[in-house]
Amino acid sequence: MQEASFSYFQQRQLPGCLLYTTDAGNKMKQSLLRILLVSFLAYSNAGDALACKCQGTSTVHGSVRSADIVFSGEVLSSTITYNYDSLGVEITGDTTDMKFQWRGIPTAVVIIKVDKIYKGKSSSDIITILTSTRGASCGVLFNIGSIYIVYATVTDELPFTDKLKRRTFDCKTFWTHQCTRTQEWNKEEVVELKKIR
Repeated sequence: MQEASFSYFQQRQLPGCLLYTTDAGNKMKQSLLRILLVSFLAYSNAGDALACKCQGTSTVHGSVRSADIVFSGEVLSSTITYNYDSLGVEITGDTTDMKFQWRGIPTAVVIIKVDKIYKGKSSSDIITILTSTRGASCGVLFNIGSIYIVYATVTDELPFTDKLKRRTFDCKTFWTHQCTRTQEWNKEEVVELKKIR
């Protein structure tokens, strides 16, 4: 049997079968691949566009001045909640033109046993830290069992908006985010903190 040769068709051999595809089919595949490639590149850059962005680099002195409390301690637990009412948090600001469900933003509730306080006061040696659960929202991702130096405040602005603020009302619950100097414990940071005292 002689195989036909068509200029309009391209021959593709697969094990056990002979397929013919049109040049138009190949052009469609190429167009689809281009669309997929452009979509992939746009999506991969979207992470950068939505990533946490901080204004400049914070110094130890500036971060201490901005914080209500600075301490070091070990992370005992971390849970996620959507229930702001259970946190003892007041939300203030105008929500009338908000395009997203701000109550649906998950918050990490991190329990830390305090080792040393460098600034501020707490009514307990156990402090609750609230932070976003997502790095793109500037949340700090705490590891259970690790020791951190935490720079925290009693108020926090919700990510993606400057219209809402969150405030805690007890002396043992605070907010932190990536734009503070909150980080795993290291000697260099402690040395700088001691210079400020």
